Amino acid sequence: MRLKHQICTFVAILSTLIKVAAGNSPDMDMTFSNLSIKEGLSQSTILSSCQDDKGLMWFATHDGLNRYDGYEFTIYRNSAEDSTSIADNIIRKVHIDSKGRLWIGTDKGLSFYDSFSDSFRNFRTGGKGVTGIAEADGDKLLVAVGGSIKIFNMKSWKWDISAPPCQPETFGARVLYRESDNIWIGTSSEGLFCYSIGSKDIKRISTFKSDKPINSILKRDGYLWIGTEGD
Repeated sequence: MRLKHQICTFVAILSTLIKVAAGNSPDMDMTFSNLSIKEGLSQSTILSSCQDDKGLMWFATHDGLNRYDGYEFTIYRNSAEDSTSIADNIIRKVHIDSKGRLWIGTDKGLSFYDSFSDSFRNFRTGGKGVTGIAEADGDKLLVAVGGSIKIFNMKSWKWDISAPPCQPETFGARVLYRESDNIWIGTSSEGLFCYSIGSKDIKRISTFKSDKPINSILKRDGYLWIGTEGD
């Protein structure tokens, strides 16, 4: 696999939720409004966010899943007495798949949000946290679970234990980002890897030299941007 991507790095720290209103021109003034605990956000640390096809915003926090409709927040938390509540209150990742469905990575497993019943289906991971979710071919998700990569079958609603992708023993996978037919994998200290959807193999990107934890990955205008944690 030949990779012709230019890779850039930056240090990213997400500490507050900011709503941006701006025109099409980069020279226009931007106005910012903050949404915080005062406006109903359950907790001030936001690890992931996404928007669904209804325009609702979803935020992963350390105190539940937050949904924002432009006016108010709805908070989803785990309840030990309710098996249809979200798997855990520490949310690491929110992801909208190609069918517009919401998947949530928590510290105690993968959760699926059923918008019709306003409830959750939970898929346990043996106490290992889910930090990354990316859609692969067909009806499968690539999921970063406790530092390794696992496959979840969205047709059978089960973990696919028959053919996990071959990966290093000390992997530390934490961030997944799909770009074309590749899924980029950011790790905690082992650098950057790439999973090929076609060949289903994982390769290390040797030109990426940093050993800092990777927090985010984004492809824009021919550049692959890698957000790392630390100085």
